[in-house]
Amino acid sequence: MKTKTRLHRNLLGLLLAAALSAISAAAAGRDVDPAPPSRWQFELYGGAALLNPADFNRFVAYDDRVQEFFYDAYLTYMAGEGEISRWEAQRDGERRKIRYGWPFGLRIKYRFRGAFSASLGLKFLWGGRTSDINVSYTQTMPWSDLFTETNDVSPYTLSAGGWAPLAGFHYARPISDKLSLEISLAGGPLFARCRYLSEATYRLTIQENVNPLQGTNAPYVAFTYKGLLEEKGSGTGLAVEAGVRFDWRVRGRWGMFAEGGYASQKVKNLSGPGRELQGGESVEWDGRWAIRSEDVSTYWGAVRLEFPTNYWPAGSEDRRTGDFRLDLSGFQVRFGVAFRL
Repeated sequence: MKTKTRLHRNLLGLLLAAALSAISAAAAGRDVDPAPPSRWQFELYGGAALLNPADFNRFVAYDDRVQEFFYDAYLTYMAGEGEISRWEAQRDGERRKIRYGWPFGLRIKYRFRGAFSASLGLKFLWGGRTSDINVSYTQTMPWSDLFTETNDVSPYTLSAGGWAPLAGFHYARPISDKLSLEISLAGGPLFARCRYLSEATYRLTIQENVNPLQGTNAPYVAFTYKGLLEEKGSGTGLAVEAGVRFDWRVRGRWGMFAEGGYASQKVKNLSGPGRELQGGESVEWDGRWAIRSEDVSTYWGAVRLEFPTNYWPAGSEDRRTGDFRLDLSGFQVRFGVAFRL
């Protein structure tokens, strides 16, 4: 009986000590978690990235150069030869390059003993620009007629992106009770894609006998047609990213983080379909992306054009001047939430 009494007293003492410890912790404003902290953590994040896919962005310089040569240079020559009295251009909008991207993803992290962790995750990235361009060229003829050529390009789209399964390693050190600093390195295969689309409507409007003293006839549309050029590509490359991160434990199992760094994301071998519509005619193809050149020589001048493409008709292989690389690398900033499982 005395042995049972001592046992009951010991158990009562342990319970009383645990209760006093919990009350003391609560009074001090500290969280009490009877279970040990989990080594597993689930994370969601999103952010912004600086992008400059240089080879893909060459579409903008190429299309601007084509417009300048076949319209501005041509009309300047015709005015100099006296074939037209004068000309003027009106421009609304411009073709725009891809400058920014939007990364987002999820990650499962496992914390080893000490400051090291490992992670597996999925990262997604998208970047694109869509422009609307309207350009009109008005030519005054010597016999007082007005010819107006209008190109309405809508939409003009460049888009690129992809996804990557990433394995990472992390090293973290505490800054305070709730803040910690972490460095990380992650890598994995990159599955990327890109798309170029230019859809245009061309109109020729003629206004005859433009003479304020004799009256002016109403303008009429003499000719119109629609065109479309679309090229797509996809391929596999490598994604590697390194960064620095700040973690903030908000409450209980929840936390927030902010991270920044640089991601190298490049794909060299891309291929895909394409199509072109000119009036009532259409052409479709499937080919590998590369840089192609065209030498154009006319009576008003000559120009050499270089542009990315996956269209290689018969006899055009000798015009290949370089490889095409879809480079989605850049600095990025991301914010996210974390939950200890």
